[in-house]
Amino acid sequence: MLENKKFYRWYAVSVLLIGGLIFAISLLTAMQGPSPAIRESERVLYFDRKILPDHVFYPVVVAVDRLELELTPREQQAAMRMAYAQKRLAASWSLFTAGKNDLAFATLNKAHAYLLAANTQVAAGEATAGDQTENISAVNQEFMDEYKTLKAYMTDSQQARAEVMIAELKTVGEHL
Repeated sequence: MLENKKFYRWYAVSVLLIGGLIFAISLLTAMQGPSPAIRESERVLYFDRKILPDHVFYPVVVAVDRLELELTPREQQAAMRMAYAQKRLAASWSLFTAGKNDLAFATLNKAHAYLLAANTQVAAGEATAGDQTENISAVNQEFMDEYKTLKAYMTDSQQARAEVMIAELKTVGEHL
């Protein structure tokens, strides 16, 4: 009997160590993975405004967002994804107006990915926080309008991608 307890203790410790190691590696990977639109040498340190994707500490913000999302109950993740999408849309606006077109567009694509994931969850009935269907429909419309406005800052290829993004939101909106 005593040997079984020792075995289970070692087993539990091993599982916790392996799980902790996997968690640490994924957190470090999230923090190290710079956006394809920006190199580490292009990151800057500033203190006068919000942390945007061009900030030195932005990878930490991304890692915290991912961790927060993973720790949030599944039925509340759609609302969180919508909030992250809106936060990245605002960051994209700031970057576009600052003339950092490629980084702004990469940030806009990440916002779009968060919004599509939220749409998928709401359509699958996984979101229970309030009436998410009406909320996400309003957010979808907001994003489509913003994409149209932001096209003034975009290159031709980015404008074409923005049209695809608008079509994707219309399509997912039909399935809500």
